[in-house]
Amino acid sequence: MRGENGNACQWSRRPVDGFRATIYPIYALSGWVRQPNILKVPGGLSNLGEDIEVTSVREVQEETGVRSDFKSVIAFRQLHDHPNAFGRSDIYAVCRLSPLTFDLAPCKHEVAFCAWMRVDEFVVHEQTTAFGRSVGRLLMHGLERGFSAVDVTSHELEYAQSQARAKTYKQGLISSRIAR
Repeated sequence: MRGENGNACQWSRRPVDGFRATIYPIYALSGWVRQPNILKVPGGLSNLGEDIEVTSVREVQEETGVRSDFKSVIAFRQLHDHPNAFGRSDIYAVCRLSPLTFDLAPCKHEVAFCAWMRVDEFVVHEQTTAFGRSVGRLLMHGLERGFSAVDVTSHELEYAQSQARAKTYKQGLISSRIAR
């Protein structure tokens, strides 16, 4: 496979150049994006009552076989008229995970192909979607300058109308940004 610049992309069954600079894109067999020529990151629907953190880790393991640890949310995508959203608008959370295992075992029912790929190659690959490129650029920014400007983390709060707890997702405050 070749990226937009014509250079061969490096596909690997294991992370390349250390796992910090690699992702595992897939070609999906099921779900909304079924086209075998579209690269995407693993993802799927949350189970009822399942937090974003749990969903992201579960979906990655189901689709790629990689066990991982949740780090943060780095982006949200909202889409109206999504064909698999049960007549509702769809909000997709993209999460940054750290792999705990590295051997890939793609789900034969959902994934046509998956491999470790360098983020900089994913961003320029001709089969990466515009959304994938955008997320890849965020990852590259975080890798180069630190993730404090990219990460959106969860914070549990008391919910005002009941005894329930709610999660809010936000960037941490940096003291120099706070108006005094």
